Amino acid sequence: MPLTPRTDVLGRTVLLPELLARLKAELHPGHEAVRATTTPWTRKHLHRMGLGADWTDVFVSMRHDNWPCWVYPRGLTDRVRGSADLTICVSVCDNLLTDMQRGLRPDRTAAVTAAVLAVVGGSPPGDDPLAVMAAEAWNGLTAAMRPSQRRRVVAGIHDYVLGEAMADEVHRSGRRLTIDAYLPMRGYAIGARPWTAMLDFVLGLDLPDDLLDGPELCRARELAVLHSALVNDLFSFGRECREGQWPFNALGILHFHEGLGLQEATDRLCELIADHERQLLAVSEAVRGGPRGGLPGLDAYLEGLGHFVAGNVPYHFFSPRYGGRGHVWDGRTTSGRATFLGDRLRVRP
Repeated sequence: MPLTPRTDVLGRTVLLPELLARLKAELHPGHEAVRATTTPWTRKHLHRMGLGADWTDVFVSMRHDNWPCWVYPRGLTDRVRGSADLTICVSVCDNLLTDMQRGLRPDRTAAVTAAVLAVVGGSPPGDDPLAVMAAEAWNGLTAAMRPSQRRRVVAGIHDYVLGEAMADEVHRSGRRLTIDAYLPMRGYAIGARPWTAMLDFVLGLDLPDDLLDGPELCRARELAVLHSALVNDLFSFGRECREGQWPFNALGILHFHEGLGLQEATDRLCELIADHERQLLAVSEAVRGGPRGGLPGLDAYLEGLGHFVAGNVPYHFFSPRYGGRGHVWDGRTTSGRATFLGDRLRVRP
């Protein structure tokens, strides 16, 4: 089924509340040093891939390197930088896939996902410049990981690929999702699972695998993933309406499928965001009060999940990926009048 744009929401404005209640965001103190190393690394690889100067300039301006600095504000700097390289690599893949969906790069359709999965699976990158980029990012980040840490991250990457297939099936079939059916699928497709899976590694914590793989921390990580997904849905809604991707967006489901008015749908989405924050805090407190609550490093890990959730919010206000080309965030505005446009969410106090 072809993509069906919905341009009727573009230009419409809603009132946007604060997206965080109790959690507070921090920015990693080494964020400028991370940028200083990742930017030339990114440009080098995009040049090798044959991507034009304008494509490269726009991509670099989105500041994907800054996202790990927000979600891991207390991470070890070299590991935050390694995470930034992987974030950039996955974002390149995502942007190329979007180009393919627009019919701009059909020759790369099969290669993008296959290149990344091959590298993650341990295969040498060969001559494909995208695979070379992925291998540098992946091997640089994971070389110091314990096997169990790498296993969790690999599982998260495979979940992301599965989630992309889920989203594609929804678009091709025209299936109408309810919000309850959508949320578990979105946990795969947002692509945040690898980054919550590597939290203990980036923070330099040594927690037992049975605790990290146990139901309480798995639930806490999934709440962080879903919170980040719902925030992303809000900021991506205008662009996804323009590109016909709205059937796999919480706001699109609430507004177009469930029939809520645009302000009512936005309010409901923000309620879901707040509820996931509350649930994460409740699970964290239950773990702290449980039989292993005094374990060294556990409190730092739970705080790290809170930082992950909190930091994802200002990044969405900060990045031109969501604010549009040339966007500069004032560092203060996190609520107000939000206007959905085809390339951005414009938020004014």
